[in-house]
Amino acid sequence: KLELDWGKGLLATGDCVRAEGRLERDALLSDTFFADKLEKLEGSEREELLAKLEKAADERANSFARKAPLLIDDANMRRMQAKILEGARRIKAASFFGRAILVRFNNDADGATAGLAIVSMIKPEKANALMHPSAVYVEKDATRDIMVLGREFRPLLVLVDFGANQESVVGLNLVKAAGFSVFVIDHHPPSKEAVALLDF
Repeated sequence: KLELDWGKGLLATGDCVRAEGRLERDALLSDTFFADKLEKLEGSEREELLAKLEKAADERANSFARKAPLLIDDANMRRMQAKILEGARRIKAASFFGRAILVRFNNDADGATAGLAIVSMIKPEKANALMHPSAVYVEKDATRDIMVLGREFRPLLVLVDFGANQESVVGLNLVKAAGFSVFVIDHHPPSKEAVALLDF
């Protein structure tokens, strides 16, 4: 958490400010911004700025979402391809927007392969990855994730190869209540109650 005490309170991750100052470049061509004045944006001004930044992140992510050759080119894969591209685009947009992202993947071949593929497209400083030893996302997992990312700006939890089952509903409810967005990429039979909690 970034905290700056500038006389009116704390400035935290996710806050928006209007800054006046100067940009200076040193001998190593590294830029540093020196703020003379900071004004914290509130209400509609803050929301308008966040909407503009999110739109810019979405537009930038659109250039990365492109059809790649399918490893298995059949009717089922072609039917899922648009949804796969949309999921990739949304994860990439979250990365560009500066959201903290946690990718939990099941500890088998398809889970690890898919999880690491997702992590490879995220900004390294924003990606956290954990191998998950179970097909269920339980309260203990949710509590740990909330402790790690709960204070981050609009955290995103991506569960890969697990988490769409009925046994995961309690854990999913906990992270949703803590303000997380949740994506699940899972080929196992889903629970309607679990799917209703997901953002993707």
